[in-house]
Amino acid sequence: MSRAHEAERLLRDCLAIRQRGTNVNHWQTAETKTRPGGAVLAVAVIDPALDAAARQSKLTEAETLLLEGNEQLQQSKSVDREFQRDALERLVRLYEAWHEIAPHTGKAEQAQVWKHKLEAFRAGDVTAFGKAKGE
Repeated sequence: MSRAHEAERLLRDCLAIRQRGTNVNHWQTAETKTRPGGAVLAVAVIDPALDAAARQSKLTEAETLLLEGNEQLQQSKSVDREFQRDALERLVRLYEAWHEIAPHTGKAEQAQVWKHKLEAFRAGDVTAFGKAKGE
C-alpha cells in the first residue's frame, strides 16, 4: 500500500513537471496524465484506511485524469498506439474496479463500453472513436 501512495505522489510530480515543460495539449502530457490516474485508482482500491467518501473521491479523481488523458491521446496523430491502448486499458480497469467497490453505480456498463472501444482499437477500427485519424 505504501508503494501505491508513493507511486501516486511521484507520478503527480511527473505530471506537474511535464505540464510546466511541455505544451499541455501535447500527447506526452496526456500520456503522463493517465499514469497518475492509474496510481490514484490503485490507492482507491487497496487503501483500507479510506472511508466510502474518500474512496469515491479517489475514483472520481482517477476517472477525470484517465478520461482527459485518453481523449487527448486518441485525438493525437503523432502518438504511439501503445500509449493509446494503455489509456483505454486503464479506463477498463477503472470501471471494473469501481463496479466491484460500488456495484449499483452503473459502472459495469461503462466498463463494457470501454472494453468495446478497446477491442475496436485493437482491431484497428478507428470509427469507434469518431472520425478516422487524419480526417
